[in-house]
Amino acid sequence: MSQSKSITDARLTQQQEILRVLKPSPVSPFLPWERYQGVPELVAQTPLILLELLSILRATTWSEYGNGDYTQQPEYTDMGGQELINYLRYQYQPVQGTKKWRLFGLVAQGIDIPENVAQAPHTHRLGKQISGLVSLGFSLLEAGGQTDIHRGYDATFYRFHLPLVIPERETSGKSKCFFWIDGRRVEWNSPFMFDDTRIHGAWNFTTQDRYVLIIDILR
Repeated sequence: MSQSKSITDARLTQQQEILRVLKPSPVSPFLPWERYQGVPELVAQTPLILLELLSILRATTWSEYGNGDYTQQPEYTDMGGQELINYLRYQYQPVQGTKKWRLFGLVAQGIDIPENVAQAPHTHRLGKQISGLVSLGFSLLEAGGQTDIHRGYDATFYRFHLPLVIPERETSGKSKCFFWIDGRRVEWNSPFMFDDTRIHGAWNFTTQDRYVLIIDILR
């Protein structure tokens, strides 16, 4: 067994121990995304959205958002739309060997990010048809990366994940790429919507990157 695999397995075991302590809440954190205007239509166009993502990956170098410390992030959700965009641009730093969560944003707090929209016009058009759209973007969780356990503090929206590129399960059938929220473990087998203010995190202890489309929608 290689040293890197031993470290990865140790990290996974440590996180699993933490998750066992946090028991599920009696109230589900998940919402029926099918009821939100424009979301089913977007999901139906998943192949087109995936094609735009792959095009972006061939042409663009993504940047890492902040320092990955989710307990110390400023309250950017309280900023105005343009102020948020300026903050995100300031915080983006070149990736230097780190393996973390990264975002390619198209819409932030209702305001378009023009240079990114130009690379995914169809995804942007579909997103803008969603009633109550707040934010829209492609999320990368790198191979070996994790977000750790954190909690959103903006209770005005729900978050939606559309799986696009998901690592394959191991031959044992056990997945090391998963999302966890409020005591419930979920894999990106299908779209889901959840309450971002509940305790959650994402882990990808595989050798493949994970990509989803993230959409924030007003409650």
